[in-house]
Order: sequence, then structure tokens, then C-alpha cells
Amino acid sequence: MLFRFPLGRRRPLLILSVALLGTGLLAWMLPQDAPRGRSGIVKQAEDQPNSLDDQMLAMKKQLKALSAGLAESSPTAELLGYVTAMQELVLQAKLHDPSNLEDQPVARRSAHKNAFRSDMLRLLIELASLELDLIEERNEDASARITGALFKLRNASHERYQKT
Repeated sequence: MLFRFPLGRRRPLLILSVALLGTGLLAWMLPQDAPRGRSGIVKQAEDQPNSLDDQMLAMKKQLKALSAGLAESSPTAELLGYVTAMQELVLQAKLHDPSNLEDQPVARRSAHKNAFRSDMLRLLIELASLELDLIEERNEDASARITGALFKLRNASHERYQKT
């Protein structure tokens, strides 16, 4: 025997060393900064729009793609990707101030910001309901939700929050 290690008192140290080495190797082998979402459908974080106008434009594109996908009976996973992208955009958009905030009297600005955030949350709720419609394969209900509640929310919000 070339090397002889007395393992008596050093066994816990050896076990700890092997565990730490294994943990380090595992962490090193895991992908770093792995992209989230469905590749090709949901934009990655560095490609996310920053301004409120950019986020709303991106949401409009996702909604058009979703509507077209529903009309073409696209796979549910693809449709859910569009809904997820819109949900992410709403979460980012609600952190912004409405475009016409400066046009409001100073005394009304706080209430106007809160109303904007409330409307973004209503939109998020409708998108969650739309997602449930898709998951439960109620595509007709999903289409009706797009042309009904989502369309009304969009129009009302544009009237209320866009610059004049």
C-alpha cells in the first residue's frame, strides 16, 4: 500500500471535504443565467422593452400573435407563451407612471397613478382568466375574452392614460 491514511479522527473532515467538492462541482456544472420562458416566444430580459410605450407596443404584438394563433388553432403551449409574455409586460408596465401624469393637477397625480396601477392589475386578472381558458381548452371563451374584456380595458386605458 503506497499511501496509508488513518481515517479514525479525520473521517468527518474527509466527508465534509468530499461534500464541499461535490457541491462546488454541481454549482459549476449548472447553467449560469439560464434564460426564462419559452425560447422564441418570450423575449429575454436584456431584450425587454424599457419604456411604458415600448411595453404597450410589445403587448399589442403579443396580443395580435395570440389572436392569430387562436384563429389558426395553434398548440396550447405556444398560445400560453404569448399570454405569459403579456403578463410579464403588464408587471413591468404597472411600475411606470401613466404617460399623461404631468397633465394632471398636482393634487390628482397620486390618485391618477393609483388608478393606472389598478387598471394594470385588472388587465393582469383578465390575462390570468385568459390563461385558464387556454389551459382548460376553452378557446372560444379565450377569443371572446380578447374581443370583449381585454378590448374594453385597452380602449378605456388609452383614453384615460395616453397623452392628448
